[in-house]
Amino acid sequence: MVNNREDIEECFLKCPTETRQSFMAALQMVYDEVFEINPYDDCVYILNSRYDTAMCGMTVCYSDFFGEYVDAMVYLYDCEEFISDFEPEALRKFAESEDMKQEKKFVRLRTDTNKKEWYIATLIKNPADKRRIILLMKNENEVCINEMQKKAIMEDYDYVIGINIQNEKISIYSNNEAKYGHSTLYNVFYEKFLNQRIKKYVLSEYAEKISEKMQLENIKRQLEKNEVYICYATMQYRGEIFHKKFRFVYLDDKKETILLSQMDVTEQIEREEKKNDAVKIAVQEARKANESKSYFLSRMSHDMRTPLNAIIGMDMIAASHINETDKVMESLNSILYSSKNLLELVNEVLDVSNFERGKFSLNDAVFSWTKEIENIMQLIRPLADKKHLEFDTDYKKLRFENVVGDAKRIRQLCINLLSNAVKYTEDGGKIYFSISERGVVKEETDNIYMEYEIIVKDNGIGISEEFMPYLFDMFEREKKVLGENISGTGLGMTIARNLARLMDGDIYVESKENEGTKFSVTLRLRLPAPDESVTTDDINMGISGGVIRF
Repeated sequence: MVNNREDIEECFLKCPTETRQSFMAALQMVYDEVFEINPYDDCVYILNSRYDTAMCGMTVCYSDFFGEYVDAMVYLYDCEEFISDFEPEALRKFAESEDMKQEKKFVRLRTDTNKKEWYIATLIKNPADKRRIILLMKNENEVCINEMQKKAIMEDYDYVIGINIQNEKISIYSNNEAKYGHSTLYNVFYEKFLNQRIKKYVLSEYAEKISEKMQLENIKRQLEKNEVYICYATMQYRGEIFHKKFRFVYLDDKKETILLSQMDVTEQIEREEKKNDAVKIAVQEARKANESKSYFLSRMSHDMRTPLNAIIGMDMIAASHINETDKVMESLNSILYSSKNLLELVNEVLDVSNFERGKFSLNDAVFSWTKEIENIMQLIRPLADKKHLEFDTDYKKLRFENVVGDAKRIRQLCINLLSNAVKYTEDGGKIYFSISERGVVKEETDNIYMEYEIIVKDNGIGISEEFMPYLFDMFEREKKVLGENISGTGLGMTIARNLARLMDGDIYVESKENEGTKFSVTLRLRLPAPDESVTTDDINMGISGGVIRF
């Protein structure tokens, strides 16, 4: 004797072909929705359906009918899953599989009164023609609710309880709190249950707020607005902090019972907090970068305005004294000096831009250390003399006169460090500058690389510990420097470090406020091959060892 839906489905699969037509008629009596679908020809034979009883016994286009059926019958929140399971492509995949029957699916359909009830949907292949698939749906609202309840209990919840709306008592469906070393769920009134747990486990600073959120009247108000109400609480078990998620939902359309589940979300919350911290840091860094750039633009406009004003002023003076040769030459020299300052400023900005875009490259060639040291001294010595600084240099440890590298960029790096030393050392102070070989660091076929160390040391105002982490950041300048109105764009140190790293080296700093600063730069340069030589313009007499005092 056939007793249940599963037996009916099995009988259909096993019955002889000649009796299958009669059996299909029987299915119409047992199931609420019965369709025979051919997804390859895109047609459906409607045996039974509440959607439109006038269509029963008709064969229509499945794609058109399916779209209309979903819009009219399937509950809104189940539409996406229903389409995924029963669209023509999904049915073709099932037809081509080895399975004769698909596992039951839970789906909610609208009732005549526009409520929703649970149906169990089953797919069965027609044994006579496996291209034809039978879709059966039966109203099993109570069974489905029980199944959903079991599914919720089996998931990783601390507990699942039901709250009776009428008497406000709770029923325990599941309790897994033993993993926290306690079990305190009882069949009591919800209000007593809530108060006991808040008092025992919720941190005191959150207790009042959580209590308000989880009051039964508030839960019912929230469930009038949305199908699901969720809130969170920070709780303490045996001295350890946990984050919990509380989920409230009506068990069914009767709205007589609210299902409450508690789930541990500590790991998820901590991950989110880390993400939020990272976002905050990123926002702070972006804000800081924006402020630095704003300062940079302000500083740039000032630093550019100064030489531009000088150029315009000297040009006007020269024009008004056109017949006075000495006056004109003096003005032209001032214009040249201001123009060079302006060009240097623009070049720094372009260098930084190229570094940021990864477009910066070195132009290596054979150069003479002696020539480059002289070029550096010609620029720095007048600045040091003007402040009566004692300027010591030492390059006696240089054994190789010529090396291969970008002489212009090495000179730029040294001048950036030395000009800062002059700028931030008070009148009468001391500056030390040295270049030395540290030894061979890499040998390749026909190539030898030497590591060099450049040291720039002063006894100036020094760098504060607070500013040290920002020393090499773009546009950054220390507050005490800004207060003394010392000129600069905040780009020199950024450029110096980028240049050192491009030459397989780095830059290091030691400093004490009001005592001085020492910069150490390492570079790796190739020694020239025998057939490589310095160009005519760079040839010099060679290095005379020893210490020179300016």
